[in-house]
Amino acid sequence: MSLQQSTLTVRRFVEADFPVYQAWFADEQLHRQLGPVDEEWLTHVLTDVEGEQWSFFCR
Repeated sequence: MSLQQSTLTVRRFVEADFPVYQAWFADEQLHRQLGPVDEEWLTHVLTDVEGEQWSFFCR
């Protein structure tokens, strides 16, 4: 599938997105620069009333 044929979906981050997102941080460099992404991070994201996290999917 080419990018031109892809569909972009954007929605607020939900708990079900966490396993895939957390897996990205197995990369040492990503973890070092942006981590940690752990249960504490998830709890903060799901309860934060001032900020927003978004999920982007390209299919």
